[in-house]
Amino acid sequence: MGLSSAGAGIVAAVVTVLATPLVMLLARRAGVLDWPGPLKPHAAPVPYLGGLAIFCGVAVSLVGTPRPLVLVPLAGALVLGLLDDITSLPVLPRLLAEVGIGASVAWSVGLDLSVAGAVVVVATVVLVNAVNFVDGIDALATGACVVTFLGFTVVLDLGRAPVAAAFAGAAAGFLVFNRPPARIYLGDAGSYLLGTSLALLAAAHVGDRHDTWTGSGLDLAVTIALVGYPIVEVVSTVARRLISRRPLFAGDRDHVYDRMVRRGFSTRGAVALLLGAQSVVVALAVAADALAELVAGVAVASLVAATTVLASLRSLTGPRQ
Repeated sequence: MGLSSAGAGIVAAVVTVLATPLVMLLARRAGVLDWPGPLKPHAAPVPYLGGLAIFCGVAVSLVGTPRPLVLVPLAGALVLGLLDDITSLPVLPRLLAEVGIGASVAWSVGLDLSVAGAVVVVATVVLVNAVNFVDGIDALATGACVVTFLGFTVVLDLGRAPVAAAFAGAAAGFLVFNRPPARIYLGDAGSYLLGTSLALLAAAHVGDRHDTWTGSGLDLAVTIALVGYPIVEVVSTVARRLISRRPLFAGDRDHVYDRMVRRGFSTRGAVALLLGAQSVVVALAVAADALAELVAGVAVASLVAATTVLASLRSLTGPRQ
């Protein structure tokens, strides 16, 4: 039997806090470091491999869970990210690998490669790159994912909520070391892992509500709103690069958070404002989800009551024997 949501979150956070210093030491000894450069404004080399610590926290907290298959796409995302951190993979092989990870996400939530499965594959590729785009300033990607994971913990059913809580706890534990000034970065391993986690939870949320995967507009809107800022970032980044006719995956320092810093915000200030906005959107999404459940419950109760009343009236007004 798996842990409760609170238990899964706490275990994941504690394990990640304990694992991160060891991962930092490993990264330094292996030379897996993010060196300063034109697109890297930090002053000294910073260890990568944060995703490895987060994976440890999630994996330990989900021991005995009834949802062990979620670890398969997470492990794939971690391995792909580690390879990209160490060797800087070309774009095409990386995208093909992301498609494979998306297929494993669909499989882990019980979908075959139908239309619904294809949608999950595309969503996974988008979310993996969305988190990667957001991960350009200390704590932003990790913090945004913590907020989103907490939102999913609330809206998912009791069987899946501990998985979301484990993601939230692990990311929060890593945030202890990733907050400005960061002592370790997510790296591609971490951003791919978090993006895949978002895809898993998004697929689970829609799948829980609609076994046929037709879904309602409100459920889809709630899921997109829960992801929030990373979606805004990936849409704006892709649009900006298409308009300027630059390669989609060529790095730049023109993201929303970069512009905020150039306009005078401190790193902490920019991150705080963006995470505050993300929190408001997620809270509204959770409220909308709860309201939809309430409205549906009232509608069903009203229908039952109306049917009962009509049946009673019919029995009263029907012909007497």
